[in-house]
Parts: sequence; structure tokens; C-alpha cells
Amino acid sequence: MDNTALLPYPIFRNGKNYTGHAPKISRSPMLTQICDRQLQKILAAYPKAVFIPLGKSVDEQLRLSGVLPAERIVSGFPHPSGVNGHRFRQLEENLEAINRQLEETLGNVKGDKKQDA
Repeated sequence: MDNTALLPYPIFRNGKNYTGHAPKISRSPMLTQICDRQLQKILAAYPKAVFIPLGKSVDEQLRLSGVLPAERIVSGFPHPSGVNGHRFRQLEENLEAINRQLEETLGNVKGDKKQDA
């Protein structure tokens, strides 16, 4: 497991921490370019990586990138920031679907390893 970020640098907007929403990553050519470069680095190091995006903004950007098959993105995890006051409720609501996605995705990854051997 590797923990990384699509935006690996501090980003500020109007002197405040960028939240991932204003503007959306996909509406900013600069942010999209940073994310795309970072994603390419991750995929070069881990070509069969399974991605667990923490929050809706990252989930959306991974899907919009078009680089990953949808089955390698496990959706539904809330962003863990204390600013996200709904994170516990979101996790509880999504936990069953997250577990199902993990079982399906990790089963596919295990199958890939057998084929590669």
C-alpha cells in the first residue's frame, strides 16, 4: 500500500487552502495537468495499482482522467479532513458498497498475478 496525492503540493486560492471544489480540478488546466502528471508517476511505479480516492473530488478526477479502468477505482470513501463534518455518516452509508468493490477489485488483482506468473 502506498499513500499519495494527486495534488502533491500545497495549493492555495486567495490565500486559503484549496479544498478541491472551487474550482473543480477538471476546470483548472493547471490542476488537471498536475494531477495527470502525478497519476502517470504512480502508474509507472505501480502499473496494477488499485486506487481508493479519499473524497469526491479525487474520485471524480480519477474517473475523468480516462487512464484507469473503473474497476480499479474503489469509490465511496469520504475525505478524512475534520472540515468534512459528514465523513462518519458518509462512511457508514457507503461501507457495504466499498467492501463489495474491494472484494471484487482485489479478487481481480489476485487473478492478474496468477496470469502473470
